[in-house]
Amino acid sequence: MSQTFMPRAVFMFLSAACLASGAAAGSDKGNAPGKPDVSPNQFKKTCKAAAEADGFSVGDFGDVKFDEASRHWVIKVNLQGKGEKFRGRCEWDGHSAPRLTEWHSGHDIMPRQYTRDDARKACKAAAMARGFNVGDFGDTELSNKTGLWVARLMVQKPGQKKYKATCRWDGRRTAEIE
Repeated sequence: MSQTFMPRAVFMFLSAACLASGAAAGSDKGNAPGKPDVSPNQFKKTCKAAAEADGFSVGDFGDVKFDEASRHWVIKVNLQGKGEKFRGRCEWDGHSAPRLTEWHSGHDIMPRQYTRDDARKACKAAAMARGFNVGDFGDTELSNKTGLWVARLMVQKPGQKKYKATCRWDGRRTAEIE
């Protein structure tokens, strides 16, 4: 379920193009010393490319601000994966890949790319890969506390008793069964 190689390559190309276009234009947007020399438009394009590389649809942007404490450009952006729309935060230092998180919690946005059914499929696949027979699922929710998909499910190894297990999934790697 990894979609990292090609989209990341495209993202890195677009980021480099955005930076190169700013340098070529001799960008003098009034940036104070120490601020990355990036126009708000370049920043928005870079954040949009990063979100689209992870499979999100990108909506409206908020105001571009420079956070003196972190030395990063920051913007609020409306995003949508397969599930509901949500507000994201894009931070960028002007050089490395931008960091996309949920606006209020600061959690990684990848779990928001998926639905409850996707989380259950990932948990079932992880349990079966560990030799479990998978029974019914209980609650499956996107945890506000951890930012992960958390599912309760019944599992059983052949010849053993059934028991309740908990599955956690971040939307990027194989789900973990406890």
